[in-house]
Amino acid sequence: GLRLVPAHLSASQVVALADDAAAALADLARPVPRRPSRQARRGSRFHEWVEARSGPRHGLFEPDELVGAADDADADADDADLRLLQQRFEASGWATAQVVAVEVPFATPLDLDGRRVVLRGRVDAVLRSTDPRFDLDVVDWKTGRPPGTAESGARDAQLAVYRLAVARLHDVPLDRVGAAFWYGSVGPAGLTRRPARLLDEAGLVRLLSALPGV
Repeated sequence: GLRLVPAHLSASQVVALADDAAAALADLARPVPRRPSRQARRGSRFHEWVEARSGPRHGLFEPDELVGAADDADADADDADLRLLQQRFEASGWATAQVVAVEVPFATPLDLDGRRVVLRGRVDAVLRSTDPRFDLDVVDWKTGRPPGTAESGARDAQLAVYRLAVARLHDVPLDRVGAAFWYGSVGPAGLTRRPARLLDEAGLVRLLSALPGV
């Protein structure tokens, strides 16, 4: 039967819907639990380190406490991976940016022609922008490889959701909020990718309105 887009969507689910709507809707209807991968574990530890590095008002841990915290056979490799990501981050321009907030939860609604869908997620970092075009920068830390050209459009939907949420949370015009991915897997200082065009509120509405069952 027809699978409906649920009333609540995470930012990652929006990405999945933008990439392959049929497969994403099937997964939403019958979610399959997935065991955290080593890459996911590495990403979680890096995010915790950045959060702790931002200061005691943001993090619960001291940065050094996170190195050596793994308790499985891959602990040494995980620690080496984390240290490399930390070094690349410290060498990047983001390391000295003024932090507004980190790990920011949000729930922001969209009106799909009378049907309310709430987008949920957690923004990795909101920073004061050094780019004169913007007041704030929304940055998503990525520890995996950058996507290929075919995948990047769907991935950009995640930043579009984050940007809209942050503009609303901070009462800043959408065009004054910049957005970027930082890929820590690319040396020596990571790779920052700012999509040239991101969906605005109307664009996200069009994207989700075009899905089956909406």
